Formats: sequence, structure tokens, C-alpha cells
Amino acid sequence: MTELPVAGSVTHQHLVAVLNTLLALRPAGGEPVRFLDVGVGDGRFLCYLLDVLPHLRPDLTFECYGLDVDGWRMFEKQGRPRLKERQPGVDWEQQLVLIKPDAHWPFAESFFDFITTNQVLEHVRDHGFFMEQLRRCLQPGGVSVHLFPVTEATWEGHARMPIVHWLRDPWRRRAMHLFAALGFDNTYRADQTRRKWNSKAEFARQYSVVLEKNTNYINVGGLKRAARAAGLRIAFTFTKDYYIAKLLSYFRVRPSRYRDWGGAEPLLMLILRHVASITVLLTRDSPGND
Repeated sequence: MTELPVAGSVTHQHLVAVLNTLLALRPAGGEPVRFLDVGVGDGRFLCYLLDVLPHLRPDLTFECYGLDVDGWRMFEKQGRPRLKERQPGVDWEQQLVLIKPDAHWPFAESFFDFITTNQVLEHVRDHGFFMEQLRRCLQPGGVSVHLFPVTEATWEGHARMPIVHWLRDPWRRRAMHLFAALGFDNTYRADQTRRKWNSKAEFARQYSVVLEKNTNYINVGGLKRAARAAGLRIAFTFTKDYYIAKLLSYFRVRPSRYRDWGGAEPLLMLILRHVASITVLLTRDSPGND
């Protein structure tokens, strides 16, 4: 089994393995395969994608683009400089685009073969609008791959605590203070210097507001409805592979391709959506299948 090179995170390895699995269906040669990463952030995933895909599929050529929100500091301070340094042969002035959160995506219709997001959809304010833009920019037959937690997930990965995204203030603030006191304080300790928190009570009060402003969780039912309304097919194949990849990473095994387990996939999805992130595939059907 071919293994992936080491990535900065299991999420990056997993998304590339999903893409490589989907690329196995694509014949050699032809037009360049175009990718769009929405929510470029610090640029590490896009760098990894550009490093690994030509190694896995030397018979194909790739073009990668990035999209993020205008004014996002992480992108300006880390993402763009990192991509320019790691991939100097790419015209990043043209292929990295910043937009307002509610703006239409500035790409031609049917431009991309694949679109990816990594822990982004729980921050999207209008999932319906997002999917409309996604469908417009995907080629017929194109696929988008998304890794993110839905409402049903027990673990809230930003506060690094269970269930706090299910609550509203004042109950969320109280729960966060309690969990921090019980030892769920990784976010508190990681951001204490930058945010100048003086106590866990202050952390709970302030970070509860951060969650309210910066997250917008959607449940699986809402996700399905938004996908159907946008004219996209939705599947949750490879959700189980993210958890398998996390387990294998402890043994330094990094699979580059996954297998569909058929009828077992929906059953596993019913369980795993309550844990943390799920993997969502959104497909724009080819003509004749719409």
C-alpha cells in the first residue's frame, strides 16, 4: 500500500487520500485537474496538496486555487507568504482570491473538478448560498470534499470541550467554566497569553461569545436539505476513514487511498456523526443525471 508523506495534521492526510481515491477514476492525461480550497487559512493544506498529488498521480497535471474571507489575518500573515515561498512557480496573485463573506465566488461556471474545505462549514453563515456557489463553480461530474463537525457531534473542537455548542448563554458560559475547572482547559491555556485571560471564568465568559459569533453548526438533516435545494448529491462515504486514519497515525501508517464499505457506510455514519468531524461529498451531476 502506498503511503502518504507526513502532513501537518491527519485532516490534511485524510482529505488528500479521499481526493486520490476519487482521482483513481480519472484517466491519465487530458486537461489539468483544477482544485479550489475554500478557507485557505495558513496555507498548509494547499501546500501539502501541491506537494503530494503530483507524486501520487504523475500522469496528471494540477492547478490549485484558494479562496478566503477578506481581512482574515491568518491568510494574510501566513497563508499567502507560505504558498509563495513553497510554490514560487504558481501565480498566487491570480490564484488566491479574497472575498466578502456574502459575495459571489469570482470564478467562471463549471471551472473546478474538485473543491475542498477543512473545518470550514461550521463557520458558514448561509449554507444554502455556499452550496449554490459551490455547484455553480463545479464542473458537471465534479465533486467537493468537506471535513467538519455537524451539530450532532459531541465534541466541540474550538473550545475543546463536549456539548458546549448545543447550549446558549448563560448555560454555555456556565458549562464552559465547569469543564475548564474539570481539566478541559487546552483552549484556555493555548490562548491565555494572547487573549490575556485572568481566570477560567473570564475565559468562559469571553469564549462563549466567540463561539456564538464565529460558529454556525448545521445538523445532518439541514445539510441534506441544503444540498438538495442547490441541486447537489450528498454522500458521507469516507467518514469512517478519517477515524481509521487517526488510529493508524499512531502507528505511523498513512494510507493514500480508501475503500468504500458499501452498506456499512450509512450505519457507521449514524454513529460517527456524534463523535466529531464527518466527511461529506457533494457532487454536481453530469448532464442527463440532473
